[in-house]
Amino acid sequence: MEVAERDTEILTLILNGISNVKRQVMELKGSTSESKIQELESFINSSAPEQVEIHPPKQSNTKGGGKRIQGGKEEVIEKESLSCLWGRRKSRSL
Repeated sequence: MEVAERDTEILTLILNGISNVKRQVMELKGSTSESKIQELESFINSSAPEQVEIHPPKQSNTKGGGKRIQGGKEEVIEKESLSCLWGRRKSRSL
């Protein structure tokens, strides 16, 4: 581009040369996107669907869906109360 400076004839010549090279490369390359798709379809022995249907997810309820996680002190109290039912230990007052 430095050689052309601001000469419109030279810049037009460069532009035409670049577009010719681009056109030649596209002709040599061909349509690679189709060949890649066809190659993949032949590899998996199946064709890609024309239209993909995506369904919305099912509604889920997340509130109140489980048991509350107890703390360590609450677990000890519950174990002591269960052991009291079996008569192994007397209950303690907290």
